[in-house]
Formats: sequence, C-alpha cells, structure tokens
Amino acid sequence: MVAIPTYRKENVYKAKLVEQAERYKEMVEFIEKVFVVVDNEQLIIEERNLQG
Repeated sequence: MVAIPTYRKENVYKAKLVEQAERYKEMVEFIEKVFVVVDNEQLIIEERNLQG
C-alpha cells in the first residue's frame, strides 16, 4: 500500500468539509490542488468520489 502525503490528505479533508457546507467553488480549489500533485499517480477512492 502506498503512503499518501499529509498535504494531499489535508486537501481532501478540506474539500469534504466545504462540500458539506455547499461551498462548491472552494471544494474545486482544494481538489485541483490534489490533482496537480497527483500527476500520474492513482487517485484514492475518496479523491475520485469528490471529483464528480
């Protein structure tokens, strides 16, 4: 199993929080940060669920 960097976890966590508050524009900003870092790595389930 691959260890997920802390900053990546933090951005996913923040994206979930703002999604619950229905602040979708901010959610997109956090998810974009994850995607920029991920590059060619595989997304985890939580990250995939947030993009759609």
